[in-house]
Amino acid sequence: MISPLTIGWFAGRLCAVVLATGLTDPSLDVTKVACVGDSITEGTANADHRLNDYPQILGRLLDGRLSGEYEVRNFGRSGATLLKNGSKPYWNEDVYPGALAFEPDVVIINLGTNDAVMANWGSHCDEFEADLRELIERFRELPSEPTIWLSNLTPLFPPFPRIDECAPARAVIEPTIARLADQFGVQIIDFKTPLLESAPLFPDGVHPNSAGNERMAQAVFRAITGTDAPDDPSIRPTPVAGKSHSLVSAGESVDTEPTSWIQKDGKMQGTGAKQSLEAGVALGPGDFHIRARVRMIDQLHSAAAFFWNDNAFGFEGARGTVFRNGSSVGGLRILHPSPSLFERESWVDFEVIRNGPTIWFLLNGFVADMALYDGVIESFGFDPTRSTMQVGEWSVVGNLESRLPHLPRGYDIPIIDLDAETDRQVIVDREQNQYLGHPTTVLLEDGKTILCVYPKGHGKGGIVYKRSIDGGLTWSDRLPTPTSWNASLEVPTIHRVIDPKSGKKRLIVWSGLYPARLAVSEDDGVSWSELEPAGDWGGIVVMGCLEPLRDGSYVALFHDDGRFFENAGETSGKFTIYQTFSHDGGMTWTQPEAIWSGNRVHLCEPGIIRSPDGNTLAILLRENSRRRNSHAMFTTDECRTWSDPRELPAALTGDRHTARYAPDGRLFISFRDTTLESPTQGDWVGWVGTWDDIVQGRSGQYRVRLRDNKNRWDCAYPGVLVLPDGTFVVTTYGHWDEGEEPYILTVRFTLEELDARAAAQSLRSG
Repeated sequence: MISPLTIGWFAGRLCAVVLATGLTDPSLDVTKVACVGDSITEGTANADHRLNDYPQILGRLLDGRLSGEYEVRNFGRSGATLLKNGSKPYWNEDVYPGALAFEPDVVIINLGTNDAVMANWGSHCDEFEADLRELIERFRELPSEPTIWLSNLTPLFPPFPRIDECAPARAVIEPTIARLADQFGVQIIDFKTPLLESAPLFPDGVHPNSAGNERMAQAVFRAITGTDAPDDPSIRPTPVAGKSHSLVSAGESVDTEPTSWIQKDGKMQGTGAKQSLEAGVALGPGDFHIRARVRMIDQLHSAAAFFWNDNAFGFEGARGTVFRNGSSVGGLRILHPSPSLFERESWVDFEVIRNGPTIWFLLNGFVADMALYDGVIESFGFDPTRSTMQVGEWSVVGNLESRLPHLPRGYDIPIIDLDAETDRQVIVDREQNQYLGHPTTVLLEDGKTILCVYPKGHGKGGIVYKRSIDGGLTWSDRLPTPTSWNASLEVPTIHRVIDPKSGKKRLIVWSGLYPARLAVSEDDGVSWSELEPAGDWGGIVVMGCLEPLRDGSYVALFHDDGRFFENAGETSGKFTIYQTFSHDGGMTWTQPEAIWSGNRVHLCEPGIIRSPDGNTLAILLRENSRRRNSHAMFTTDECRTWSDPRELPAALTGDRHTARYAPDGRLFISFRDTTLESPTQGDWVGWVGTWDDIVQGRSGQYRVRLRDNKNRWDCAYPGVLVLPDGTFVVTTYGHWDEGEEPYILTVRFTLEELDARAAAQSLRSG
């Protein structure tokens, strides 16, 4: 999902450029241009491919000079080979028949880069010429009788690791292209010469960035129009005018959050991870321009970075490159080798400019990367990570807003530690050298049979299914599952439901991402249906929580960041919480509706709790930027309306909250500890308190460390059950043994046992 602001900006920039899924007005006499190729054409390896692959730039250049006369479509496919027997033949991709059906007037063919790797070339080199000949002939046979242009190959640069491997094949491919061009009487577009001395335009050594794509587009423009090509002003940032707000001046803090950084020798200086220098303001919607003079000491592989919300632009990562990372900008992207952009430990003039939805990152005036992000930036600044970072000057021009007030980052309630009490622990499943993770559980009506599902892999993989018939004391072998369960794409979740009309009792298992799929059992889990799509939608951790409503319906909640709610979605920069309803006992579900969306905080993975009087529901939400506490939202009308999110106390800050009431009315909530200041950060923990503690924003009674996780974060998507005698059976995965893959276990306790431990601990400390 993309915000209305971004959509409007796209429309203004793209003008008459029609994408491959678009339609044209048949009454217009336009020249149709088909760009055929691999990832260099498709552009998806580039950070800004939604705007600036070379066909889109070509379309803008043509429309700017010859408005309405050309329609350009992108028929590239990442990884494609010209070879029919290659690793990913272009002939087998949907873009190939799409290009033919387009009946273009002009065809640009740029294939061969992937053919040159030895896995393709070594066995099929003798087939390249015949396959290229056939491709040319297929396009020449079209009723539109297109003009066909071949092209030479774009250059390769370090750090691409296979330059030497590809060189012999490329030395054959390019003469072959030239020979066939001569035989067919077609011309060659020179993509190589404009890029030959331009290594900085190839962040990974093989895929050109926007400036490189502009040069490719200009080469095509000259070829098909016979005139020199203009520049594309939209691929260059425009400085933002306005009053400059100083954050650091002459090495002294002017407007930054309290920090461990010190003023030293005319500069602000900080060292180590989580020791951020944060701006004292937030950035609202609209254009902005950040300027800073920065330096990193011990920069090598340090991951020192500029951050905004939960995203980062890093000055040098573990691979010795500049990098960009974050859930709002498409994950990790490896960029240029750092020494190619600036000398280590030298002062760098660093700029961040937002024009429209595009954020640009400049190092000493060079555009190193760009990303799409058009919402509020609640927090931004510099994180030394494994270096010492210095800031001499730092200022910003833009729409400045006040930051959200912070609740305390830590807590002072007691911690009960059960980690060493192995008599409470039961291993559910473990497999040597195999990652087992993310379980959920359900308790059947007999009060002792527990079913557990989890993926064989990190957040995805075949669903493993087990049963305990004695309240979790022992577990069955892995049970057989339907074939489709082996192709699960995400964390499975299991729930009990009852049809409000027929009274039919069912179990359902969800598997998320697009499309969300559902399996059903009507015999207490003895047999199951295949996973089937629940609708034309999807999401992340579908469904983390499910709750019966007063009318017998069910509500289920999940989140997405734009990638999976729709088919082939892309990161929107926002997190959205969705709810969906079932009125027939879990068989069908309504089109999900958003109850909250935003990027000022990054809220996800809801866990639901009903109040003791039954009148209110709350969802506890993970805060994914790791700069705020967890949040809560409330509804008093059975999910018709929800309150705005509000921050929770630090004691309740974590991921994947799962809550159950004890017989005495208190709550136990299990989660992964992501509290900003906590001695058990990253461990599997629980919280004991009351509903009123949550409503009133109190810290609760005490915390429990259930197990010490030997990996920094990776643990604790828990199942929490309460047996009829009040025993809690909590189940999760984690790295419980140093250097070993995670596995599934349960921990058992009662609140009375924890209370006794808390009392004894209080006496010892008193």
